Amino acid sequence: MSQNALHHESVRKNFAYQMVYEVLALILPLITSPYISRVLGAAGVGVYSYTYTIANYFVMFAALGIKNYGNREIARNRDDEEKLDETFSSLFYLHVIVSSIVLVGYIVYIFCFAGEYRTYAMIQSLYVIGAVLDITWLFDGLEFFKVTVIRNSLIKIVTVLCVFVFVKNADDVWKYVLILALGSFLSQVYLWTFVPRLVKFRKVPFSSVVGHLPQLFVLFIPTIAISLYNLMDKIMLGAISGDTQLGLYENSEKIISVAFSIIAAFGTVMMPRMSNMVANGDTEGQKKSIESSMQVVLFIAFALAFGLAGVSGVFPQVFWGEEFSDCFILMALLSIIIPVKAYAQVLRTQYLIPNRMDKAYTISVCLGAVVNIIINALLIGRLGALGAVVGTVFAELTVCIVQAVYCAKHLPVFSYLKHSVFFLALGILMSLTVYIAGGFLDSGVLTLLIQIVIGVVIYCVGCLIYFKVTNNRLFLDTLDTVVRRVFKRR
Repeated sequence: MSQNALHHESVRKNFAYQMVYEVLALILPLITSPYISRVLGAAGVGVYSYTYTIANYFVMFAALGIKNYGNREIARNRDDEEKLDETFSSLFYLHVIVSSIVLVGYIVYIFCFAGEYRTYAMIQSLYVIGAVLDITWLFDGLEFFKVTVIRNSLIKIVTVLCVFVFVKNADDVWKYVLILALGSFLSQVYLWTFVPRLVKFRKVPFSSVVGHLPQLFVLFIPTIAISLYNLMDKIMLGAISGDTQLGLYENSEKIISVAFSIIAAFGTVMMPRMSNMVANGDTEGQKKSIESSMQVVLFIAFALAFGLAGVSGVFPQVFWGEEFSDCFILMALLSIIIPVKAYAQVLRTQYLIPNRMDKAYTISVCLGAVVNIIINALLIGRLGALGAVVGTVFAELTVCIVQAVYCAKHLPVFSYLKHSVFFLALGILMSLTVYIAGGFLDSGVLTLLIQIVIGVVIYCVGCLIYFKVTNNRLFLDTLDTVVRRVFKRR
């Protein structure tokens, strides 16, 4: 049994494991992206993005919401060995049935619809096969984060090394696809080596297996909606405007996502704490925590957004090569969504989800998906990647506004924006200064570094003066604590 074979890690250790992985996930794309962009070119990057996105849709249907539902059900029954085994067995049997049907559907897609992408689609089938074996939800429910984090970290490092060793020119797109798909597949296989020490397969009635379907479908609806405006734009862009435009959008969107992952990690840490406050009826504590979180998150979000906008004229050429120079406008516009998503994420992870306002969350995401698809259909044919960017921006704005409207009944959502007025003004000043500085210098690594230093100095010094003048204790006390700890260590 699991309790005898492995023990639950403390919350502090689980947090440490997760943060290490977040940092790794942040760094590795920054390492491989410049190399892949130059070696495969925009078209090669677009081919991978298009075929992976389609395969990922099949993986999403194969999962059918089991990540969250399975996590919750395993956690509820993990202290009872017999119930744990029965729950795992019934969920896994259902998962195998559903994902096997989806796998058959993907095979039909390969031979009937993939066309010129058939070879790449066949390689990407490793993702769908891996989805059949995916039992990450078991480890999450048992809180064995160490196992999954170590697995993901090792696989990511090995795949990065393989990319540098085997992918050498534009003809190696299939190798790049194979390395990433195989890495994902092997990561699923690896987890199965721990299963005998955690659970035992038991014979369960068929009614117990299909009994999970209703709740799985409920949790699957938001997943579909989110995927529609996170993935559908890439499919539409690849189908309508071609691989090159998709490659430009893929890289621009990726660097924005990497930047936002810093803020996303903050939400991951705060959501359990807020859920605990809700359970204990600490309404005032929850409101104070949300207000403090908004200040911190928006401080970071505006810095990232206007920092990326400021270096957008130099960054693409330095990082991805001259072929991606058109990414500057895409990066600049996409950076708008960072503070928008940050604001919405605080409301979502610290209020809507902890308070079980699933309907509000689902409606906001569904409306965002509708807006995204409509704008994509209208603009991608005319503007290519730029049209997809406009669709993404308006989709995120829609989600944010709808979630704010629902929260406005319980929270002072507009008062949270008072600090962002200064962050916005300072961010614009920083962005313009950085952009102008880049125009006076040659596009190179040194120029990019100079821009970053200028941006950091302007934003940090400006914010420090603002915090002193307004006597903002949240930031001043935090800064004082950090300084004392640094000098104490010395």
